[in-house]
Amino acid sequence: MRGILPTATLFQKFPKARQIYSQLATSIKMGDVKAFNVALTNSESMLIRQGTYFAIEKAESIAIRQLFRKV
Repeated sequence: MRGILPTATLFQKFPKARQIYSQLATSIKMGDVKAFNVALTNSESMLIRQGTYFAIEKAESIAIRQLFRKV
């Protein structure tokens, strides 16, 4: 999975997306796998309704990669 994570200015334009994805994006950037799992659990029901849960779940590997880069 490659790409660019959303910025804070983009999240300001779309508050509903900020509520769902901001914690996930922040934890991926920091490489904080535990925070990623907590954020995924918190927004699980909304992601399932949107049909994006499995795609976001696969992004955990990106958070792990970021963690290894920092270590």
